[in-house]
Amino acid sequence: MNKLNNPVYIISLNNKSKYNFNNIFNNVNIYNAIDSRKYDINQLLDKKIISWRVFNDIKNGRKDHFGFVGLGGIGLYLTHRKLFKELENLNLNTNILICEDDCNIKNEKEFIRKIKLLNNYKNFDCAIFGGIKLKNNMNIIDKQFINSNNILNNNVILNNTEINKQINKDFENLKTDFILYHSSLWSPNGIKKVNMYLNDIIEFQIDGFLSKLAINNKLNILLEKTPTTNQFIHKSTLNNDNQCKICDMDAKSKKYFKNIQDIIKEYTLLIVLVIFTVIYIILIFTKKQN
Repeated sequence: MNKLNNPVYIISLNNKSKYNFNNIFNNVNIYNAIDSRKYDINQLLDKKIISWRVFNDIKNGRKDHFGFVGLGGIGLYLTHRKLFKELENLNLNTNILICEDDCNIKNEKEFIRKIKLLNNYKNFDCAIFGGIKLKNNMNIIDKQFINSNNILNNNVILNNTEINKQINKDFENLKTDFILYHSSLWSPNGIKKVNMYLNDIIEFQIDGFLSKLAINNKLNILLEKTPTTNQFIHKSTLNNDNQCKICDMDAKSKKYFKNIQDIIKEYTLLIVLVIFTVIYIILIFTKKQN
């Protein structure tokens, strides 16, 4: 298989990626994430890095999916701010894949096909892989974005061509909130456009922020209809995160989602014992038959 030439940036705190992107791409880079564990939430507020709403989320627990359950989301946001500035300065002329280190490509064939399709399609800023739509009930906050002076509206006009038909089959234009932002493909123009916003005071997690830009025609974001990626583990790597009230999940506990690989690793000894027990029972039964 010919590998894809799209630059890939894996955001990681431990300089590792769970999925081997080198099997698919020629240019894979591990990008050091900003470690926010030692940040002082009061200083972040005083320096106007975060809003009062974010401060309240972290102090008292978030009530919405786009809110912050802990400092980890702030570090991820600041990492994107740093990375996107660097990417714009590189003046790349190709689409760029950005993933978190827990991203898993569960359907390589379809993922590769969609990347190639988007490489031949120019009318998008960002394509989200593995995201899930949420019902949009944030009309008051959405209206605040309409008054922004940074970006012109970006309404999409599609021509009746084969590539546009395939795009419409595989993706939908995002016009509502989404979660699970662990894998995205960005066009060079999309990177330039989002950089016009990323220096604003932090109000939402990165996926919630992108949602608001898409809802109000600030960014043309595509969301794949059938997810080709997921997360290996839905768990924060930062030990200082608080309990998420809406997910009923404590990041400090072992209550998180695992995929089949993680379950096998965790229960290897038990599986081996079960196998030997079954073999032993079979041998005893066979001996009795004889």
